[in-house]
Amino acid sequence: MGAARSRSAASSPPPQELAVLDLAAGIEPLSAFVSYLPARGLPRAYVDTRGSSSGFIDALHAAAPQAEVILLHADPLDLARLFKRRAARPILLGADHPESIKHAYAACKLLVQRCALMSFDLLLAAAPHSPRAVPIAQSLADCADNFLGATLLHTALVDPAGDPNEPPDEALAPLLAAQLMLDETARGLGAMPPPLLPAQTLNRSVLR
Repeated sequence: MGAARSRSAASSPPPQELAVLDLAAGIEPLSAFVSYLPARGLPRAYVDTRGSSSGFIDALHAAAPQAEVILLHADPLDLARLFKRRAARPILLGADHPESIKHAYAACKLLVQRCALMSFDLLLAAAPHSPRAVPIAQSLADCADNFLGATLLHTALVDPAGDPNEPPDEALAPLLAAQLMLDETARGLGAMPPPLLPAQTLNRSVLR
């Protein structure tokens, strides 16, 4: 399986000079299966007359045709430009403290208002037995439903301090399977070329 990571968030390193002209030249191989593209500011070079920068996604597909997954790590404003008129379910990032979830909710609200995206998944950085994990996820789901009319469909935990050899949260597999199904649906409608392109919102207070 090939994978490429593209970070366009404010915390990303600037792209290589050549990447402005040729995205493929800016992709850095990290291992046999994972590559990385520093992309701060690059999506704005693809903004069209309607304010969409979805052309950047098409350019990524062309630059990394071997990749089966392209993971975008971006600010909500960039995601709003990237995913206009595309089938996507953003993955919100959060941690088990209230301030983190405020940021996740703010990202959710912006994507609802700008892109009319109405379903989301949540990746929660928390210890496996954190007493706050379930209430926080439920609170975010309730706020999204009550105030935005949006739905939080899947939640999975990732332990930042956990043993990498330990099996992942059992909820992670259904979350990823649902993202893959989105790709199949979009492909059938002709709305998005393969491969899978999950969106990931950046919560600045998490995973620092």
